[in-house]
Amino acid sequence: SAETKQLLVGENYAYIKKLMEEASTMELEDTFLLIKYVCWENARASKEILLELLYYTASVNSGDMKPYLTCLHHLLLLADSWQRKRIVLILKGGPDRETLLDLIQRSKTHHQRRAYQCMKCLTNLLTASSLASEIFFADADTKSRWESVVDWLGMQLERRTGAFHNYNTSPGRWNNNVSNDSSGNEYYLERSNSAILLHQKAEALLAGDSSGEESDTSNVTPDIV
Repeated sequence: SAETKQLLVGENYAYIKKLMEEASTMELEDTFLLIKYVCWENARASKEILLELLYYTASVNSGDMKPYLTCLHHLLLLADSWQRKRIVLILKGGPDRETLLDLIQRSKTHHQRRAYQCMKCLTNLLTASSLASEIFFADADTKSRWESVVDWLGMQLERRTGAFHNYNTSPGRWNNNVSNDSSGNEYYLERSNSAILLHQKAEALLAGDSSGEESDTSNVTPDIV
């Protein structure tokens, strides 16, 4: 109804932003559907909500990041005529506007779990969408920066001392019972099979081995930024 639509889009999407603020306590599937409904073929809503998601990704505790990154992933895969512009907004940024890769590089020293989860989101996006991969790797600087964060993750997985203390006593085995997505140590990575798989997946992207499907988003649209 018109009243429902006005509630969703009125006052700079205050209702949607309130839902995102409380995302960690809500039914995620319903929130995703609502956000995708509001953003479908809507440049203004897409920009407002994507920037809000990026803000929470950069500011909440690492244990609370998952709903925001999952929502970001869903929204960037929304295949309408604005998909390319959404992807560009998050992957290429703009003046005084951070990208997901910027956030990874800024966080990898002192907030390793934040960097890891953002890297996981970006890797999954680039694997799922050939359009996103095409945009992301369009320039040599981005590819070089991605290579540096892939190398960073590899170095953390090779470490055997210090904060990385979850290596099993049996040689060559990784701890299957730890996660870098859930609450726990706020700053440092845990060694896990999922982290190894993420590193392999990220390396494969550098080699051009993404198995993502083509997205039909060739329509030319005005800038969203």
